[in-house]
Amino acid sequence: MKTAYYTKTPQGDGFLFNVTPAPKTNGGCAGMFLYIALASLGAMLVGGLIGSSYDRFNQAPMIYGIIAGLIVFVLIMRWGLKRDPRPANHRLPSSFAVYPNRIEMNGQKMNKEDIHRVIIRNTQDNSTIVLGPPSLSQSAGLQMGDMIKAISYSLNIESGGRTYQIAGGLDEVTANGLLTDVSRILGFS
Repeated sequence: MKTAYYTKTPQGDGFLFNVTPAPKTNGGCAGMFLYIALASLGAMLVGGLIGSSYDRFNQAPMIYGIIAGLIVFVLIMRWGLKRDPRPANHRLPSSFAVYPNRIEMNGQKMNKEDIHRVIIRNTQDNSTIVLGPPSLSQSAGLQMGDMIKAISYSLNIESGGRTYQIAGGLDEVTANGLLTDVSRILGFS
């Protein structure tokens, strides 16, 4: 799986960070299974509804049902493969500057004295415990969730009772690297 990465360029007495988030994941085999199951169900429902007006003298509605079912299948598969379940701010590259006395991000300056802490968060970390043998669909959903969770880390700062995201769409290694670099520049231990 491809991962997020960042570059650190000296800028005055600080550094400019350019962060590229990890590309979206379709959830591997589990994701494909779920998309195919959902698309097949949609195709059967739409095709069945349209094709149900079939009678033995007029076979045209059955053909229309098959065509409509195929169209629905293709549309649902296309939606599933293009979909990125991460929040929008985890899909876009970001850049920010860190100096020994401040952080500049999105045209906003945050002084070091105002920053309570620099933290890593995961937007998808809603741990699930399955008791008993899980069904195939439960296993597929959990596997897909784990793959999405692996690229849903973000680096945040907390100030004045609010959280500000600096970069998102990170894997754990990249998030930890950013946390270490930013903390060192700011002089946080």
